[in-house]
Amino acid sequence: MQKSLDALGAFSALLSNADTTREVAEALCRALLPFGFEACLFAQLAPTTTPSPDILADLWPSAWSSHYFKKGLVARDPCAAQCLRTSQLFSWRSIAQRRLQRDERSVMETAAAFGLQDGFCLPVHGANGQIGVISLAGQSVEHSRNARFVIEAAGYCSYQKLSRLRQQSVQPVLTRRQAEVCDWVAAGKTTAQTAAILGIAEATVEQHLKDSRVRLGAANRVHTVVTAIRRREIPI
Repeated sequence: MQKSLDALGAFSALLSNADTTREVAEALCRALLPFGFEACLFAQLAPTTTPSPDILADLWPSAWSSHYFKKGLVARDPCAAQCLRTSQLFSWRSIAQRRLQRDERSVMETAAAFGLQDGFCLPVHGANGQIGVISLAGQSVEHSRNARFVIEAAGYCSYQKLSRLRQQSVQPVLTRRQAEVCDWVAAGKTTAQTAAILGIAEATVEQHLKDSRVRLGAANRVHTVVTAIRRREIPI
């Protein structure tokens, strides 16, 4: 238990002085180093069948990070899929012990080949549908209750501070009206209902959605709303 308290004490000092998202991630990694964790990744996942990650801070080994995102492995990563289904801390080991598809097991075996042989994922489910995740890994990590306690305590604090820092640095790209339209669509309103609420034509609503999609680099209507929420372009 003393190791856990020492780790949290050191973490608290580092986190309070962290001014960038990378420094926040580094504070968490340093706190968990005594438990065997050597790498971490902070990301947000869109709540869709195929999770698309928005990277908040990346302290994975550069070779693995490049390979993972270049190959689009998130779509076959069983840990990423599990983050969409649970808000509880879970180990990579618990996922590897399941009956996985060949491509899912290949992702985990490839991670091990890059030096990330074991780890944990801490999902952070937001009230607005956002799904954050902290992925922590190393060659040999502790699975003790003390290690899990530090992961959760330091992990949640890290994610909240990192989110605040990122929010401060993100400039809105939607106009007020575009944000209003996206907000009503996010609330489940149809084009006709949104038009009636805002007192504008249905064609204008569709144009605002189209313009919002372009500005946010989204693929479709749902992706537009998800991206607007993720960027906090619309109120929670």
